[in-house]
Amino acid sequence: GSTAKYFIEALGEKVQQGFHCTAVATSETSATLAATYGIPILDIHSVNRVDVTVDGADEVDPEYNIIKGGGGALFREKLIAKLSSRWVVIVDESKWVSQLGQKMPLPVEVVPFSWSFVQNNINLIAGRSVCTLRINGQGSPFVTDNGNYILDCDISFLIAGKPSHHSHTSIYQSFHEQLKAMTGVVETGFFLSMASIIISGESNGSLRDILVADSP
Repeated sequence: GSTAKYFIEALGEKVQQGFHCTAVATSETSATLAATYGIPILDIHSVNRVDVTVDGADEVDPEYNIIKGGGGALFREKLIAKLSSRWVVIVDESKWVSQLGQKMPLPVEVVPFSWSFVQNNINLIAGRSVCTLRINGQGSPFVTDNGNYILDCDISFLIAGKPSHHSHTSIYQSFHEQLKAMTGVVETGFFLSMASIIISGESNGSLRDILVADSP
């Protein structure tokens, strides 16, 4: 996304000034951009741990739960976040929401052969039609870097009728587990209780650093 692009460009300028680092890319687009700046990119299979990952988010709720996947790279982003000692998330004020799914649907990456099966099962859980297959600009199914499809799901039904002060994390976690149990689901765009630090850009130009969790 745009956040990763800005970070890669800033890091690339430091590398060109003599800063030494190695990196793992969460998408083919990021890998291509990093290569233009001479940032050394490691193969994911050669890496057991990443010191720090910097990424953006599509939504962040008051419990610091996150939705990602607007750009379609959610599986690789989550895998590398899981490998990271610290996962730093950079957002602006527009990404803060009172509940996940408020501004964008939940992306669910699925094996192409299974997309209608998964769609139907999610619609059954919701009791109505909540999922659509993501389509690219040419009118064909959007294809991830892993060769999969994306279902975009309205998850407002998860919180409907719940008290506003009620913790939503367990609700999201339960639905995430339901989705992962479906044959054909590769990953969901839920990034729950994963961030180490959230850096939020404010409308007045200031930055707000939120220490969510100490590194393991």
